[in-house]
Amino acid sequence: MFQHCGLSFDKDLGVYVGKNHGVNSFTYADGSETYLLSVLDKVQDKSSLSRELQQHVRDWASLYHLSLERANLLRCFEFYGGGKASVLELGAGCGAITRYLGEQFGLVWAVEGSLARCKCIRKRCVDLDNVRVICGNFFDIPWENIEEKFDLVTLIGVLEYGSLYFSPPSDAASSTLRLAHEVLKENGLLIIAIENKFGVKYWSGCHEDHTGIVFESLQGYPSRKGPTTYGRQELEDLLRRSGFGWVDWYLPFPDYKLPDVIINAQIPELGNRYFVYNWIETPFQDRGFTKRLLLFNESLVVRELSRNNLLPELANSFLVLAYKGNPKEVSKFLGLSGSWVAKKYTLRRAPCFRKCTMLVPGDPPKIIHQRIGEQFPRVCRYKSVVQKIGEEEFVPGDLALFSIFESIVRGDFERELLQTLRAVKDFILNNFSTGLEEEGYPLVSDQAFDVILSNVVKDVKSQELHFIDREWELAEPLPIDYILFRNLLHMYYRFASYLPIKGKPMEQWIIENIQQIFPQYDYRRLVHNMEREKHIATLVASADTEG
Repeated sequence: MFQHCGLSFDKDLGVYVGKNHGVNSFTYADGSETYLLSVLDKVQDKSSLSRELQQHVRDWASLYHLSLERANLLRCFEFYGGGKASVLELGAGCGAITRYLGEQFGLVWAVEGSLARCKCIRKRCVDLDNVRVICGNFFDIPWENIEEKFDLVTLIGVLEYGSLYFSPPSDAASSTLRLAHEVLKENGLLIIAIENKFGVKYWSGCHEDHTGIVFESLQGYPSRKGPTTYGRQELEDLLRRSGFGWVDWYLPFPDYKLPDVIINAQIPELGNRYFVYNWIETPFQDRGFTKRLLLFNESLVVRELSRNNLLPELANSFLVLAYKGNPKEVSKFLGLSGSWVAKKYTLRRAPCFRKCTMLVPGDPPKIIHQRIGEQFPRVCRYKSVVQKIGEEEFVPGDLALFSIFESIVRGDFERELLQTLRAVKDFILNNFSTGLEEEGYPLVSDQAFDVILSNVVKDVKSQELHFIDREWELAEPLPIDYILFRNLLHMYYRFASYLPIKGKPMEQWIIENIQQIFPQYDYRRLVHNMEREKHIATLVASADTEG
C-alpha cells in the first residue's frame, strides 16, 4: 500500500521508516515507554481485554496505556463488517487502540512519530499479522503516492497536538483533517476523539489536561503553552471545511481517555426522556493531578445540562464520526451499531462477569445487559456468586442519590441521609424479607445484595422506589445491616469529596448512621460486614466461570 511512499522496512525494529522522517523527527513521550516495553516483554496476553496487563498498572501513564476501558471508545460501535475494512491510525501512541483495531479490522496501518512508542506498538500487536507500523511524522509522508485508500481513519487524542508538529501551527488542525479526508475512500469514515475545551469538568475546577492550568481552555488558551482543543461548533466547522458532509456526535464519560459510558448525542431528549445523567458518575477525575478544585456537585450540574439539551455542548470529551460520502453506505459496510441511547461497560471484573449495559430507544425504552465475550452464558456462577443478565424494564426517574446530593446543597444532609436509608430499608423488607438472624437483624433474600442508592430509581410520576441492575445473587440470605453498610461504604468511597462529614473516619461515620436505625450496631459488626464485602469482591474479581 505504501510501496511508492519512500518507506523502507527495518527488520530489527519491525516497523517502516522513511528517509527523511522516523527515528529522530518526533520526540513526544510521557516517560512510560521503557516501563511499557518491559511489561510487554513479560505478559502472554496482550489483547485489548488482557487481565495480565491490568496487573502492571502503577500510575496514571500506565493506566492510560494498559486500561481495559481505552477500547470502549470504539467497542461501542461493534463494527460487524470490520473484517473487510482497512484502517489508518494517525498518532497511534503506545498501541492500546491499535491492538483493538487489529482485533477487529482486516488491515491496520499505525503511524506514530516516536520510535520508543513504535516499539511498544509492535510488541503489543506481535501476534497480529494484519498490523503494520510506520515510524514518522504523518505530515511528512507523501500520501499522494499511496496505491489504495482507507475505509477508516482515526485521530484519537491527536488533533489537539497538530500545532506542535506542523507549520504554520494555526493551520495544523485543518491540514490534518484535509489529509484524513484525502486518504479515505469515497465512502469512508473518520473517527476523532478529543477533549472539549468547554467540558463541564473544567468549569468545576479540573486542570486543563495538557497545560495543567485551571480554566486555561475556557479562556482561549492565553498561555499558548501547548496543545489546543476545541468546542463543538469549532470542531464541526473544521470538519465541514475539510470536506466531511455528515457528522455524528457521541459523548464519552468521564472522558475519551478511559470511557466507561458512551452517550449517543443524535438521540433527542437525553435528559427528560432517557435520564442519561443517571449513567454518568462524578466527581470527574483530574487526570494526572493529585489534587483538584471542586466548585460544585458535578452530578447535579450534569443533570441540569441534560434536561436543557446542553450536554452535547459541555461534555468533557467528544467522540466524532465524520463521513466522507454516503453515511448509510459507510455504516452498512463497516457494520456500525448506532441504534442505542447509551452504553455502559463494566470491565474491571473477572472475564465471565464483564458486561455492557445498553439503553435502547423505544416506547417504552429498554435496558439490555450483554456479556463481553460470546463464550459466556447468560447465567454465570463462581462459588457462592451468581450473575444473571438479560433485558430489564426502564424506569423513568432520578437515582435516589440525587436526593442526597440536593440535601448537601440545601444544608440538611444528615436528615435526608437518615430518611433515605430508612426508605431503602423499608423497600428491602417489603420486597425481600425472609426472617430474622440470631442477633435480631432482619434477613433478606440474596437478590437484595446490590440494593444501593446508585441502583435505586425514584419513579418520576409515582415517586416509588425501583431496584435496577439486578444482576447478582448469593448463596444465602443476608442481614439487612449488611445492605445498609454497603450503601454507606459505596457512598463514602465514591462521593466523599461531596459529603459534609468534616474528616470523620469512614468506620465511625458508617457506625453512627446505622445506629440511627439499629442501635445495637457496633464495630464488631462493622468488621464482619467489611470481611463479607471483601470476600465477595474477591470472588467477582478473580472468578473462573462454572457455567
